[in-house]
Amino acid sequence: MRLPLRPLPPTPFLMAQGALGLRPRPRPLLLACLLACLAGCVGMPAVGDADVSDPGIQANIETALRGQRGLNISAISIDVHARIVTLSGLVESYEARDAIYRTAKAARGVELVIDNLVLRE
Repeated sequence: MRLPLRPLPPTPFLMAQGALGLRPRPRPLLLACLLACLAGCVGMPAVGDADVSDPGIQANIETALRGQRGLNISAISIDVHARIVTLSGLVESYEARDAIYRTAKAARGVELVIDNLVLRE
């Protein structure tokens, strides 16, 4: 046996809206702004974070290497895929190889560094 549904008694707020001829309705502009903000923020890094996308990681490593004196990186290739950095090319010394590896490893967002650098003879 089903009980009949009774309407809820009106609240003073709803009574005041009814007396003024107003009816509750969604606010489309507010909803549109809220959805646009949420859609725009998805996947964005927090303010102040370095770019940790693959191209961003590569740019950060190249910038850091260019800033080191006495390091020739003209014969070095830096590839980044899924936060894995692959270093390849020719280096002048073991110290240069170690400096390049440490710089790549220290970059924000790097999970693994594959060192394929070869010592130039």
